[in-house]
Amino acid sequence: MHGRRRLLPESPFARQVSRRQPPNHCQLLLYYTDLNSKISRHRDFYDVGDLRNHLDSPHLAPAPKDGVTTMSFADVLIFTMGNAPMELSLSFYPPGRPDIPRAEYSIHPSLQIPLSNGTLFIFCHLDDLFYCHEAAFTNEMLLDLQPCSRNRYRIALVYRWLRERKQARKFHAGRGSNVGRIKILKISRGAGS
Repeated sequence: MHGRRRLLPESPFARQVSRRQPPNHCQLLLYYTDLNSKISRHRDFYDVGDLRNHLDSPHLAPAPKDGVTTMSFADVLIFTMGNAPMELSLSFYPPGRPDIPRAEYSIHPSLQIPLSNGTLFIFCHLDDLFYCHEAAFTNEMLLDLQPCSRNRYRIALVYRWLRERKQARKFHAGRGSNVGRIKILKISRGAGS
């Protein structure tokens, strides 16, 4: 491995699939206090039905069903910086009440992660199975906005491991408005490939 650097070389917190290679995707998120920016409560890949299936058959590892590009079982790394603190919260449904709306999920204080300058949060795919997540500026931050403290911000760099998608590109032939334009066809990797 001479000459190559890894983002999480020997981290005991990262899954093996994430330690094999560096992430190949980065999403930039910008949050401004003036806009009260936040990311609402959500799950990226799973729903309550997936959690029930996993609890009924824990020997079967759940695979994300985004169906597009996320590498199965890979971590998501969230690195934040900025001059306004935010809080990342993980929420869950109360025991025995899996069918309640997400707005009624519980947030335990130990699952509220302060995001300050230079925070790196490793989000495991099982976190997304068991918890919803959200991020917002702290109430103290929003209440303390004096004219001199406006324009405060937080930046999040979200690193992911994506898998390759094979596509065939062909040009439209013949006559009409699509002549010469690229036509993208999805190719499955099943029989015949």
